[in-house]
Amino acid sequence: MGNNYGEVLIYDGVYDIKKAVIIRRKNMDAVVRKIIELKEGVYVACQTGSFILDKKSLQIVKRFEARDNLSSKSAFLLNDSILLLGTHATAVKYNIAANKGIDTIIKRITALGVNQAKEIYIGSNDGLYRWDKDSLFYFGKKYKALSYRVNTIFTTADDLLWVGLGSDSLLVLKNNLLVKSIALGDIIPGSVCKSLYSSKPGTIWLGTNKGLNKIEYQLSNDKFSFYNTSFGLADGLIGEQVNDITIHNDTVYAATTGGISYLPANLNLPVADITTFITRVLIQGKDTVVLKEYTLPYDKNNISIYFSGADLTGYYPLFEYRINDGNWLKTDKNNIELSLAPGRHNIQIRGLKRDGTASSQSETISVLLKRPFGKTVYSGPSW
Repeated sequence: MGNNYGEVLIYDGVYDIKKAVIIRRKNMDAVVRKIIELKEGVYVACQTGSFILDKKSLQIVKRFEARDNLSSKSAFLLNDSILLLGTHATAVKYNIAANKGIDTIIKRITALGVNQAKEIYIGSNDGLYRWDKDSLFYFGKKYKALSYRVNTIFTTADDLLWVGLGSDSLLVLKNNLLVKSIALGDIIPGSVCKSLYSSKPGTIWLGTNKGLNKIEYQLSNDKFSFYNTSFGLADGLIGEQVNDITIHNDTVYAATTGGISYLPANLNLPVADITTFITRVLIQGKDTVVLKEYTLPYDKNNISIYFSGADLTGYYPLFEYRINDGNWLKTDKNNIELSLAPGRHNIQIRGLKRDGTASSQSETISVLLKRPFGKTVYSGPSW
């Protein structure tokens, strides 16, 4: 594992931890981007330099610094002899044995990936590309969703290409065609994809800025369905943002902003209904007694409602609300701010369960705002 200080730590899974300090001076750009195990060494990609370490001694056997650092942004093992390396300006195929780049293409790199046919995919600030010999195929021309910053790419064993965006979406491609766009902030907590990993078809793990997610999916007859289990701070995750994921011996290891968390890969948490409680009501910014119904003058129309949800499994829920049986609106906050027009407003609030589905229980507050004196609603002629 790597950290933000130019250090690599190797843990034997029981007691022993070995540490290699590859960048001695304190540096804000010493973050370890990627660690790749090679046949005869370990490749470590950092912002300020990249290195090959001896597996046993962890001593540096090769240095790539300054202009020679070709993996300041990303690195990926194409096969036993070729590394894909990416910088802010180029992608390079690097021959390990020959110690040189054998092919280069100009593009700012944010992520790298390969499908089972060994087609190379490049993530950039402006979307997803496929590296076709001496040219780039741009997916953003056909799919608007693939024209945004790509943070992470992973191909599952069933040859689905998963693309995690820096915005609020996770995209799935099959045979270079988009088959599913999964929104974040709904069933999947968070707004930014940070990492992806899978060890078997049908399951992929996603790290976001709001936790770890186990996505179990199925693609049948061009119909894609999925079920998500999310893990957050309340479930024991040591940090909220998950920057990297790997699986070893049926154990998931998640690199978070607070450290390394691990859990069984087959872990499934219970899904329970969320009981919602209205905890506070403010009218024109002033606290008032929590009631089921309010009758107010027209100029007391700014209403703040605070709420909470109880889940005995430790899950901290998201919520959704609607007014007068309208569309449900989701929120990751524990309050809503409303500015209401004269009339009656039934405000319904309910929690979302761990799997993203709505709880059966909800709370409702009714607000009647009187119309201004002398103003009526014209309803048409009376004859």
